[in-house]
Parts: sequence; structure tokens; C-alpha cells
Amino acid sequence: LLSGRGPGGASASGGGGAMVGSASLSVYRRRGLFEHYQPKPLMTSTMRVVTQQSALIMSNYMTDQMDEDNKRNERVENGEISQIEADELSQEWEQEEWKKRWAVFPKQLFNAFVKYHVVTLFMRCYEYSAEWILKYDNDQMVKLTRDMFVHSKTIASTHKGETGKIMNQTFTDNMWANVVAYIADYSVHQILLCFGYYVYIRNRQKQLREASPRSKEDDADAEIRPSVVDGPLFLSFVNKSSRLATTRVLGCVFYSMGAAFGTVMFPGWGTLFLANMGEGFSTVILEETGAVPKA
Repeated sequence: LLSGRGPGGASASGGGGAMVGSASLSVYRRRGLFEHYQPKPLMTSTMRVVTQQSALIMSNYMTDQMDEDNKRNERVENGEISQIEADELSQEWEQEEWKKRWAVFPKQLFNAFVKYHVVTLFMRCYEYSAEWILKYDNDQMVKLTRDMFVHSKTIASTHKGETGKIMNQTFTDNMWANVVAYIADYSVHQILLCFGYYVYIRNRQKQLREASPRSKEDDADAEIRPSVVDGPLFLSFVNKSSRLATTRVLGCVFYSMGAAFGTVMFPGWGTLFLANMGEGFSTVILEETGAVPKA
């Protein structure tokens, strides 16, 4: 989903803010399964999805721009083109790519919006499981469901002028607050991955059955079921599942790091914006190291 990549943070779960540094967190209020479709939460979630997708486009654009600049600089050093030509190519690339990336923004936004609400439903189910099955107490539930958009402002006002404490607490609290969100996001993508392999295997079996001739000795009612689930296919599934888990774990870490910087600069929207940029950069890093394939 999602390349692009994260669940939008745990703010969808709507846990209340917390008193920073207090012995007891605020009271956890259980959210309804479809409460996020009410006007105010729906408007807030829409703004957050827009911010998230905008940040992802900008982070990917900036990363690709640096890569292209490095390639052009190498060509200048090798004498293939002049600096003036490199500058002209840079301007052409920037104008073309900027328009191209924002042209697909509406489609990406729609897909992200749908995914956001599907993931939110999974989050609600996991929250109910943590409360009723795992028997988590009030403080644990608040940690898992707090709204970091609001909580970041509380942290900044409490530790005003103490950059280290702000970043440390924002990072820690953000990691806790996004555990459920990233597990839910992973669950949705893992289900989609399993469904994709199921469709492939089913279609492949159908193709092989149609291509396999029946001998006269075969029973007319016998059904040929050729096996298509071989070793390489199974390893491919395990490999993609592992990569998916890796992207979600590191995505949560980079998301929290971005949130820490954002809270120092501008608590609230700055927290959200830089958090999503951090998640976008994590995807780029994973692509460069080969942990996930480039699109």
C-alpha cells in the first residue's frame, strides 16, 4: 500500500491525550468500530491522509532529485556534458517530474484513503483484543491508542526548551502509539499478498489443466490437478512476507524519528508531516539496500 507507504499513525484510534510525566495516564475511552466515520474524525483523517501522501510525494521527489543530480555531476566530471547542459537537464527533469508526480496524486490519495479506513477497522479489532483478551489495563491501552497529533503539543509545552527530552519522549511515545497501527497495516497487506498468490496459483492450475491432454485410459470424470506450488514459489512468498514485515518495522522506527524532529519544530502538524517524510525515507533506504524491490 501502501507502497507508499504507512498506515498514517495511531491517531486514527483516537486515544486521549496524556499527562506527561504523571504516574497515571488519562482514562482510556473505547472507540466504536465505526466511530471514525463521524463528521469530525472523518474530516481530521482526510486532512491527515492528504498530509501523508503529500509528504511521501515530496520525500520521493527530493530523493530522486538528489540521485539525478549525482548522475549529472558524474557526467560533467567525465566530460560528457558541460555544466550549463547539466543545469538545463536539471530544470527539465524538475519541471517534468513535478507535474508527473502530482498528476497521479488524486488516485494515490483515493487508494490511501480507502486503505486508511480498512486499516483503522483492523486497529479497532486489535484494540478490543488487547483490552478483552490480553486484559491490558488503562495505562497500557492509553499508550497504545493515544493521539500523537494532540499528545505532541502536550510534550512540547511540558518540556519547553528541552529539545533532548522532547525528542526522546516523542520517539518513545510514538513507537508505542503506532504499534497497533503498523500491525494492522501489516495484516492488511499480508492478506492482500496471500490473496494475490492464491489467485496466481488458481489461474496457473487452470492453464495447466487446459494444456494437459487427457489420455483414453483416464476416467472421463477424473480431474487433473497439476501442482504449481513448487519450492521457488514458496520461497518467493516467504521472501515477500519477510520484506513486508521488515518495511513495517523500520517504517515505524523512521516514522517515530521524524515525529520527534517534527515536534521540536512545530508540534502537531509538523509532527505528522515529518513523521510521514521519515517513513518515506525509510522506504528509499530499504530500496537502496535491496531489502525491498524498487517499483
